[in-house]
Amino acid sequence: MYGAGSGGVYLASLLKRKRSDVEIVCFIDSSKTGHLDGIEIISPDGILKISDELDAVIITSLYSEEILASLPEKLLPKCVAADRGLLSKDTFGVIFSRAISRLGRFTRKISKRAAYFYETRVAPLLASRAGWMFWPLFKALDMAGVRFVVNIGDGVGHIIEELDYFFRMVRAGKTDGAKRYIWIRKSPPLSRACVNFFGKGFSWAVANNLIYYLALPVIYRYRSIGLDCGLARTKRRLTADNKYYKPTRRKNYLYQLSKKDGRRRWGEFLLLKSHQPDYFPLREMLPTCQDSALMNFLGDKPEKLALIHVKALTGNATAKRSDANTYIDAISFLSDSGYRLVLVGREQMPEQFQRFNILNYSESEIASFENDMRLFGIAEISIVAGSGIALLPSCLNRPYVYINSWHLTKPSSHKLCVVAPTLVRNMRGKLLTFADQIKLYESLPDFGPEMFPSGLYEPRDLTAEEMLEAVTELDDLIRVYKERSDLQERYCATKSEHSMMELSQARVSQRFLEKHEALL
Repeated sequence: MYGAGSGGVYLASLLKRKRSDVEIVCFIDSSKTGHLDGIEIISPDGILKISDELDAVIITSLYSEEILASLPEKLLPKCVAADRGLLSKDTFGVIFSRAISRLGRFTRKISKRAAYFYETRVAPLLASRAGWMFWPLFKALDMAGVRFVVNIGDGVGHIIEELDYFFRMVRAGKTDGAKRYIWIRKSPPLSRACVNFFGKGFSWAVANNLIYYLALPVIYRYRSIGLDCGLARTKRRLTADNKYYKPTRRKNYLYQLSKKDGRRRWGEFLLLKSHQPDYFPLREMLPTCQDSALMNFLGDKPEKLALIHVKALTGNATAKRSDANTYIDAISFLSDSGYRLVLVGREQMPEQFQRFNILNYSESEIASFENDMRLFGIAEISIVAGSGIALLPSCLNRPYVYINSWHLTKPSSHKLCVVAPTLVRNMRGKLLTFADQIKLYESLPDFGPEMFPSGLYEPRDLTAEEMLEAVTELDDLIRVYKERSDLQERYCATKSEHSMMELSQARVSQRFLEKHEALL
């Protein structure tokens, strides 16, 4: 049984009652050890040693696809995700249950492709070539003072910072108080959570697929009734001259800004944020943490929480997978300082962490975007290794250490943020200066993903010592706030036509800069 959570326990009890011919050899779990209901729990690393004894590996976790991808190839023919048919001795029951499951997956796949085709092909073509059809609706909406808030992205980082941007624009008087601002979203869990938590800040907000798709042609075509709150370079409406350009495969945006235009947009946000240093709209609207499942998970006193995040995948600002060994000293410090440790994100608990008393929220059944926001809203300190998740503590006004990002052009901006970035080595093994690292990012193609140029350069992530130093600096800063040092100000003033670091309220770790002062 792969998974020693409630699903595994439930299925094991059913098997014991209904399938006396089945022997459960062990549970496999990456975050638990010992025994469960008298059955041994082993780590995933030990599965190959007993693979010859097994007839089947039943995966009871919600993350069956990720687990299958991580298992040895020779074991895959024996693996199956749990379904009701497995509880029946009737072969037909097994076949029927699996057929229904496959039909459901096929239907969802077709539905997803149809929605994508409409969003990126049909709706923009209608808006571009038959816009006159929607003119009466546009005119009615315009006369009613309706303004659609558009280009808020789907990712964690985009949706959080772009909502923050909208509410800051309202506060700064950059919106028209006589207009009614409406936010329409598709209905994935992340959108539903944000509408639920922050929809009160709009005249009307809804997460509904049908309403979203019906509104798309009008939103795409008529810019005058749209307020662009997007900070990403990708845009989901027609160009200014109402032209439609067919997007590349699997891209759900219609066009992309240049890096220069993207920098300008990001600079406007950072400048606005610097003028409102004590205003955190999402923090003010976030409901009090009263979710019973989360509170039960945290225990009676969810106080002095330290959130730990690792990155298992590379992409965009992350050039390398997180090395769990570099976290150990920082985690030991936080544990010794009385913090309660919680692993956040959706990554598996690294084996190196298992000797600590860390609550494994990331693999728990209560992990959700709503609970992510609740956790970051009450955390005393966080270590985050992703550009998207880093915006949760930033926008919710909580202290955090942001580590291992090689993108220096889009700095974090929170006065209780200590940054310790990834450095870059060239083929000769020499570290690039901070200015040259910014130029390297700017040299990437203007359109497409912003991936690290592996093969030509090598990323150099934090050492354990550097991470510990960054965490202790933040811990000191929480207790006694002080302004940035001269060295930290020099970093923010790095000479580069592409840098926006002078607009950031965050700081790079003092000891990190002392160690790498030659790169300034």
